[in-house]
Amino acid sequence: VIEMVKNPYNHNIEAIVYTSNIDKQKTLSTIVDKLIETDYEFIGTIDMSSDLLTVYGELSLFFQLKIDKQQLFYQEAYLTAINRLVIPEEQEKAIVALSKETIIANLTKSPSYTIAFCSNRENQRARLLWKFDYLSDDKRTILMTRQDITQAFQNEIKQRNLIENALKEASEANLAKSEFLSRMSHDMRTPMNGIIGLMYLLNNEKLSNQASQYLKQMKSSADYLLSLINDTLDMSKIESGSITLVEEDFNMSEIFDSVLASISIAIKDKNINLSTNIKGGNYINVHSDRIRLQQIFSNVFTNAVKFTRKNGKIELAIQTVS
Repeated sequence: VIEMVKNPYNHNIEAIVYTSNIDKQKTLSTIVDKLIETDYEFIGTIDMSSDLLTVYGELSLFFQLKIDKQQLFYQEAYLTAINRLVIPEEQEKAIVALSKETIIANLTKSPSYTIAFCSNRENQRARLLWKFDYLSDDKRTILMTRQDITQAFQNEIKQRNLIENALKEASEANLAKSEFLSRMSHDMRTPMNGIIGLMYLLNNEKLSNQASQYLKQMKSSADYLLSLINDTLDMSKIESGSITLVEEDFNMSEIFDSVLASISIAIKDKNINLSTNIKGGNYINVHSDRIRLQQIFSNVFTNAVKFTRKNGKIELAIQTVS
């Protein structure tokens, strides 16, 4: 700084030149900029070349005990702080995470490095968040802060517990629903099988043509209702993880004949033209779950009939791959 003054003795105009070290003011200004609207219980800087830890405020806040000095070497200071503040079961992890080597390694990946540990304060568990940032682009000084985030941490735990309880309740409700569907499906299949069996016996009696037609329609509806019950049972098994596949060797003609017979009345009612194009012939031998495969073809054909207009056409094309 240069100031021009008049000498009272000789009346000459003289220049006074003086300098002031503003590094500390600049450092404090940078710290203030980074900590706007944020409350920290400890603020300090680490000089990378000398390893010197400078505390802005009381150094006792760093250790939670009385310290007379305002500066320490970081290597000594952080080990003392860990021993004083971090719970025993997390101290080994903290020694690695808060070492200068780990801090530098993380700051090369992102602008800030944060790590949290638990601490015992006044016989209560607290959560402390340590944060490190470079003060400037020359990366010669690291800003170090510590914040008590106990309340936020406890709120997060409560929220996590609420979510876990909600998921548990939803899982239990879903399991109860699956068990109910399973029991209901089993209970409904018994009378349905009895009804279908009585229809089969009635079909052996001498009936008029109209009565026979009614019986066929009843049999078709009963078979469809039974398939819905079986689908409900299968869904409950899938949700409970108890479904099993029964693999066996059989001929695809058995599947085709059964499925086509179950939809024959619906096809006739809508006057649908059904054609099949099975390369390799109708006698294709496969190794699979017969019931599941029949359900697949039954669903495909049932939907095909359902969404095909009257006097329309349905074509089944199948070919063997290997």
